[in-house]
Amino acid sequence: MVLKNRCGMKRLIIVIMLSIPLALSAQTTYKESLQKIYDNYLKKQGFTTVEISKDMLTAMGVEDGIDSMTAISTEDVVALPQFCEDVLVYLSQLKQLMSFVNDGKRVQICASPGRTTLSIFTQADTSAVLITLTGSDIKIETATSMFGGEKSGKR
Repeated sequence: MVLKNRCGMKRLIIVIMLSIPLALSAQTTYKESLQKIYDNYLKKQGFTTVEISKDMLTAMGVEDGIDSMTAISTEDVVALPQFCEDVLVYLSQLKQLMSFVNDGKRVQICASPGRTTLSIFTQADTSAVLITLTGSDIKIETATSMFGGEKSGKR
């Protein structure tokens, strides 16, 4: 009887140990997808990129957990389909917070676990923009205030 329990416990420990790398790889997958987008499009012809550091964000009055902002946009109709496909693969690994369509433009707002990454993707027939905020526990109201929304006093 004791021998059976030991074998069962060993199996349980082995299963748990084998599961840990899978759980960790799921967490880094969205980071790897985002890095792939940066690597592929950041300095590519037909794309416009903007990178804003924490120092500049602080100078602009943004302080609530945002360390950097990167925006990548294109109006290159040849590169647009692949860019959109890559971004949608990346976004599928995040939690969708909001999605809407306005005047033919599709907008998706997604966040990573722990809200260390917040991504806003706008897609139209002839253009697309990916804006990514990185930091620690990014406050949604801070992010929306950066793009013209009003910042509430609530935390």
